[in-house]
Amino acid sequence: MKLIVLMMAIVAKKFNIVPVWLSDDSRWNPYFERIQQFGFWDMASSPMRTCLIYAPVVALVGLLNGFLGDVLLGLFGIIIAVVVLLFSFGTRDLNDELGEYLLFWRANNKDHYRAVAKKYFSLGSWAVDDEEMHRAVFGEVLQRSCFYLFTPIFWFLVLGPMGAMICGMCALIVRQGENEQVDVSVFSSELVQSSQELQEILAWLPARIMALSFSIIGRFSTVITSALQSFVATERATYDVLNDCASDALSLLPLVEDKEVMREQAEMQMIGLQSLLSRTLGLWLLGVAVFSIFGFGS
Repeated sequence: MKLIVLMMAIVAKKFNIVPVWLSDDSRWNPYFERIQQFGFWDMASSPMRTCLIYAPVVALVGLLNGFLGDVLLGLFGIIIAVVVLLFSFGTRDLNDELGEYLLFWRANNKDHYRAVAKKYFSLGSWAVDDEEMHRAVFGEVLQRSCFYLFTPIFWFLVLGPMGAMICGMCALIVRQGENEQVDVSVFSSELVQSSQELQEILAWLPARIMALSFSIIGRFSTVITSALQSFVATERATYDVLNDCASDALSLLPLVEDKEVMREQAEMQMIGLQSLLSRTLGLWLLGVAVFSIFGFGS
């Protein structure tokens, strides 16, 4: 069943057939405001406030999935699981964002590709040169792929829709906290930081499994050592683990000084990254299918 849910959610995301209401983060604002009305809210610490926000939603998803998925009607359970996964995948399609960035990069339209980088990846300062911009976007795409795709998939397989919902709530709080149009009183910096820390914890194991996947579909001999070492280096951030292993898998060379050649080289690296992530997703789905066939998953 989990493989069917994954395929339905990924196809829906890929072809942009996600319901509009599911992609509207502002719909959650009334819920956040009601949670804040509890007297315990003001006395609670940031981790406790995070739990106050997450717990009712995650518990509701678990109950609905349990009753409608396993007890009453399986079809409704599948629909709930698909909706939860689509929510956990975030409001934007990473491939579309990267494609828009590459379109302006190829045209050497500096104003536009920096605007796209700032809009989608929180990057794009004029003080940063093109080489730094490329490296920053490269790393950001990897990290967001982990946070918005592979981590929700991993925890969905482990904990079901509740696992994916926790990932989705983390991402929602972080997005809302970064949104300048949202009332800052709803999301204190401590609450956003708490969600970011939880997001990093949830991504710890999926990121390292991604690194191992890079060694299988990329250059095994150059990736496997750093991928295995990442399990020992427990303090290494998700960004650094994925960036190093993806660079090894693609055998990336330092960018040259010539601007025209550098732009072509950077473009090929981005295209290679897109292919690497697509093949990694395919490998994960193949693994889920194998486990399902042999009865280790459902």
